[in-house]
Amino acid sequence: MKRNTFRRAIMVAFAFAVAVTVGVITLFALAFGLGVQAITQQPAVPGGAEEEMAVVLNHLLDALVLIISLAEALTLLPAIILLVIGELAKIRSWMYYVPAGAIACAVMPLLLRQYSEDFTFSAPHYAVLALAGSAAGWMYWLIAGRDA
Repeated sequence: MKRNTFRRAIMVAFAFAVAVTVGVITLFALAFGLGVQAITQQPAVPGGAEEEMAVVLNHLLDALVLIISLAEALTLLPAIILLVIGELAKIRSWMYYVPAGAIACAVMPLLLRQYSEDFTFSAPHYAVLALAGSAAGWMYWLIAGRDA
């Protein structure tokens, strides 16, 4: 019994780490795919593609700093809560984990707003975050959620 519980805990931790990684990769891929104007609400930089790519990379580095900092690490809390609920209730359906990932990721800006009033998000931002969260939820379900 203890061995199975320990094995399940390792599987859940691994699946969560992979899911977070997939969510971040999806978020960065969507940021590149939608372009500078859709993500940052700023006009595209006139000039060459090199300048525009530098602006995109600058915004991605800013996002990476936010992800790494301690205050923003609290934004993982909704995902962890929903994961624990799914595990304790032994929910095996992807129809729980995919929307749960979307909700957990879309709630992040609300939590970040507590630490900085400079954070303003519009509907496209929430859509991108929800899509990245859905990808993370789906990946978690593929690895560990089906066997909850």
